[in-house]
Amino acid sequence: MKTVYHQPIPSGEERAEEPRSSDRQAERDTFRELIVTAVNCCTWTLASYVLVAFAFHTKDKQAGGILFYGGLAVGYAGNFVTLYFAYNRGRERGDW
Repeated sequence: MKTVYHQPIPSGEERAEEPRSSDRQAERDTFRELIVTAVNCCTWTLASYVLVAFAFHTKDKQAGGILFYGGLAVGYAGNFVTLYFAYNRGRERGDW
């Protein structure tokens, strides 16, 4: 039994289109990751602002201090973790 594979030879334009489409896909993925990271950082910052705002509106000094420093910790830690994981995903993707 003889098997013959016949595939048309792609033209120069078709061969040139392959790297361009993969470049566009890579740029799209990188841009999408940038947007997701920015939204996550804004979300952590907003959560931090909410906690600090509650700290200023509470009557109890101890609860206010806990909310204030908790808001600072949430803001800094949330943004750090978001950027850390975004950097690692970029390294896996080959962005840098």
